[in-house]
Amino acid sequence: MKQLSDEQLEKLSPESRAKYENDLRKVSRNRKILVGLSGAVLAVLILVVLSLTVLFNITSIKVTQAGKTYTADQIIMASGLDVGDNMIRTNFDSAADRIETSLPYILEAKITKKLSGEVKISVTDTSEAFIVDFGKGDLLVTDKNGKALKTLKEYPED
Repeated sequence: MKQLSDEQLEKLSPESRAKYENDLRKVSRNRKILVGLSGAVLAVLILVVLSLTVLFNITSIKVTQAGKTYTADQIIMASGLDVGDNMIRTNFDSAADRIETSLPYILEAKITKKLSGEVKISVTDTSEAFIVDFGKGDLLVTDKNGKALKTLKEYPED
């Protein structure tokens, strides 16, 4: 709204002057609201950017229950997780799936995380239970749930 000079204000009628001053108060109030909202949006935007880049990064990865077949280092490597990765952008379900698929003797992998950046991986081992013969010289070793563990060319001694 255009600000009037003192001479222009004196020329206005009392009703017009009251309306003008009321309109000035509304414009001033709306500007304060707009500045406040802009500041709030900017603060939220800064927090989002910081949380996706600097804050909430993985500080340590520990294997709490490694099982008997694989070492803790093998499990961490299979997960694809690295210290410094952002915890918000990291898909921990797919990391657990990578562990279960790339390390066949692991039945289940569970990943827990803390706000401090600590990530813990615990795994449950599986064992060989059945041998499936396909008739072409290939044997498939599975666990009791039917998960394929390895292939053989001939029956084992035991």
